[in-house]
Amino acid sequence: MKFKFKLESYLNVKKQTEENIKNKLGKEMLIAVKEENVLNTLQNETEELCKDIKRISSEGITVAELNIYNTYMDFVVNKVKAQKEIVKKQWEYVDEIRCELNKVLQERKILEKYREKKFYEFLQMQLKEESKLTDQLVSYKHAVGISEDNGTD
Repeated sequence: MKFKFKLESYLNVKKQTEENIKNKLGKEMLIAVKEENVLNTLQNETEELCKDIKRISSEGITVAELNIYNTYMDFVVNKVKAQKEIVKKQWEYVDEIRCELNKVLQERKILEKYREKKFYEFLQMQLKEESKLTDQLVSYKHAVGISEDNGTD
């Protein structure tokens, strides 16, 4: 008799779901890292712009040129703020996916433990059946042996 787990197809669906979520998690983590790189680039641009403004100011600059630099600096600072928000939301999304993955992992592990328990019960039943057959065989051989002994007297 072959072991058949009634929830095997459900377990397979859980395994497939787990793989899909792992792939999604990896993809979203890459997006988060790319967004962080964009943020770092913007922050570096802000630092360079500050240095440029200080350097140019010390060399002499018109008020109109300084206003242009300050306007651009405000623009870059606003981009940095917006990018920080994007990065924050992306990492929050990654955390949500991670939680979803943990939930599916727990469900799969519960199913696998249940499967192991059922398999152990199946093995125990097989051993009992085997033992019963052995007992019947021994009883039969013993009964046949007795009747042969009775017939030869």
